[in-house]
This record gives sequence, C-alpha cells and structure tokens, in this order.
Amino acid sequence: MRRCASPLLFCALVSSASGADAQQSIVTRCANPSGHTYYPQQLLVTKGKAGWATDAIKDGSYLLLRRDSGKFDIIYSDSMNRTVSSLDDGAQIILVDQTENQMVFLVHYPGTNVEIWYFRIDAGGRGEVTVSQARFGEATFIQKHGLMRAACAR
Repeated sequence: MRRCASPLLFCALVSSASGADAQQSIVTRCANPSGHTYYPQQLLVTKGKAGWATDAIKDGSYLLLRRDSGKFDIIYSDSMNRTVSSLDDGAQIILVDQTENQMVFLVHYPGTNVEIWYFRIDAGGRGEVTVSQARFGEATFIQKHGLMRAACAR
C-alpha cells in the first residue's frame, strides 16, 4: 500500500513505479469532488445522524493514469489528505467499457469497497467524472454509499 501525506506528491508517486509499468501517461486530472452520501444507521452513525448528507473532499483530487502495460490506475487524495494509488492499495481495476469520449471503470477492494468511475472527457482530458462508492463489510469503519462529481482537465 503506497500512501503519501499530500496531493502535491502525485508526481513522486507517479514517477516511483518500477519495472514494466515505469512509463505511464496521465489521461486526466479531476479536482474538488462533491456530491451526496447515504449513511445507514450503524455503530458509529446513530439513528438521528443516519440518512443523506451533502459530501465533498475539500482540495481532493483524482488522477487517471494509463501504464505502458495497458493497466489503468486511479490515484486519489482522500479525506485525510493522503495520496493513494488504487492498485497499490489492493484494488482490482476493470475497464468495463470505453468509447471515444467515455470510460467506465469498476474498482473493487475485496471485502470493503466497490466503486464505479464514469469519466466523460475529450481528447485533451477535459470533462468530468462521477464516482459511485459503496463501503461495506465488517472491517469498514463507517459504511456508506455515495455519488460524487468532479471537473477534469489534463
């Protein structure tokens, strides 16, 4: 698992890949995701706090990379201001479908998290992404299901 203390470390994280995946290209960068999340009642979410909430990751960002091996990686800064490579964090990233201006990925963290990433971008990497995320399982600190949107530009 590769984690950094700041989104500013994207370049260091991107350049630290080894072996066949040392060369990679940036497909797009997306920033300031916001949306809505549903929190079911659970141990840390009382009945009065369960339900829908406006959600955002202040100064959050996403970076979609294509490695020379053909694999994709999604690097993101999270709510704790850490920069994380989805692949290095144990995710399986599956390109579900792709057209000229759209890409859909299924990102699965076994036993804890599943995400659908829907990128709508032009040839220059400009556009938007929506991310649907379901956090589940006994090991998950807070279970939730949300939808966030961010503007993208290369």
